[in-house]
Amino acid sequence: MVVSIPFTHIFPSRLSKLPFLFSPSIPPHLFLLPKSKPKPKPKPKPKHKCLVTAQSINGASSSNSSTSPDRIRTLFPGGFKRPEVSVPTLVLRVSVDEVASQIGAVSEAVSRGVGIVVLEGGDQSGGRVYEAACALKPVVADRAYFLIAERVDVASAIGASGVVLQDDGIPTIVARNMMMQSKSDSIYLPLVARVVQNIDSAKNASSSEGADFLIIKATSDNISRVLQDSVDQSVKVPIFFTLTDLLHEESPPVVASKLLDSGAAGVVASLAEMELFTENIFEKILKRSHDVDKLLQDGCLFSGDLESTASQVAGFTKLGEMEVELIERERALLEETATLIRKAVPTVIF
Repeated sequence: MVVSIPFTHIFPSRLSKLPFLFSPSIPPHLFLLPKSKPKPKPKPKPKHKCLVTAQSINGASSSNSSTSPDRIRTLFPGGFKRPEVSVPTLVLRVSVDEVASQIGAVSEAVSRGVGIVVLEGGDQSGGRVYEAACALKPVVADRAYFLIAERVDVASAIGASGVVLQDDGIPTIVARNMMMQSKSDSIYLPLVARVVQNIDSAKNASSSEGADFLIIKATSDNISRVLQDSVDQSVKVPIFFTLTDLLHEESPPVVASKLLDSGAAGVVASLAEMELFTENIFEKILKRSHDVDKLLQDGCLFSGDLESTASQVAGFTKLGEMEVELIERERALLEETATLIRKAVPTVIF
């Protein structure tokens, strides 16, 4: 006999993936799971951007301006060079009133051989000096240097060649810097001259202040001392003498001729005095100017002997004589070298 015994086989329920959180007796929808925080999306990498600030703009502009190919440069380290003033030369003094009434006479004097024209404002207002300078500049043009006495502001405004300062005026370097700022596109430094009263002031102006040339108000008594100190190279810049201070019983042409014969760099004359000059004076200046080739900044103003002004002229030296002297020195060195080689190697044929 076969007896059947009921058998109930209970299979275990499938374990959940989280056995410690789920239980078969708890419905899954009643069990609250903590919500997981979503992962933040990666931020896109920023594109390369150039941070522009005021400082960077200023720095870039300054660097570009210093290396810009459009900037005028010269062979000189500072980018500037001094203008060459040929000596001997004549300096013409013109007042504001003379510009208004005798502009034709000024043009004729410049065409005859005047090298420097100085506009003197005197007690005139700045406006009148400016108007006279504007009228005189195109007349002078490139035929001569155009300087203005004392008024650095007017000279800077019209683009003059330089200024003439009194002995008690502003420093030379200040005047030169003021004019350089107004002529930033020029490669030539402005001319700055000094009017001095004695030789001591002349030494100070030429050595310490750096004036380009001097205008001295010397009398007949101390003119010989001025010339002698120039010979001794105490004053290393050209000195121009004012005729008005030297006229006594002689006429302006006679005094000017004597000064030029004694080796002076030039004379300063008014328009009335210049009209009395004969062609002999202009021819003398032209003849001596042809002997001048180059201004030597460290050279003497006059020659060692005032009678031998043909070899050296007021701050200038003949370049031909320098070349000849250099060739003679090289020839002596070559002969010494050849003598030494002959002694060392007698068989060498020269």
